[in-house]
Amino acid sequence: MPYLFRVKSLEEEIEKLTGQLNEKKEQIATWEKSIETMKTKNNELREKNWKAMDAMSSAEKQHKVEIGKAVASVKVNLTIATTLTCFVDLFEKQSCIIFKQKARLKSIHLSRVTVYSPIINPG
Repeated sequence: MPYLFRVKSLEEEIEKLTGQLNEKKEQIATWEKSIETMKTKNNELREKNWKAMDAMSSAEKQHKVEIGKAVASVKVNLTIATTLTCFVDLFEKQSCIIFKQKARLKSIHLSRVTVYSPIINPG
């Protein structure tokens, strides 16, 4: 009889352990579902991140192109401004030369002109 009691006790122990094993299996299944959900969300976030990085890269490239165009435009405008400044300087120098030549010509012309002035000598 003690042998029968021992078998009964072991069967109860097996039943208890089987119950615990089933609980652990359920817990593992829950964790596996949770892990799969996390993996899915992680993949979605990774995909969104790549899309954001692609959009950012595209925007950076576009801004570089726009900045390049703006820099080129500024260089052209600077060249035009420099050229105009040179023309203004040249014009001022030419104007100064013309003014001096005109004054010299007036002076020469006036020195050759005889002015007739009928002055009556009281005398």
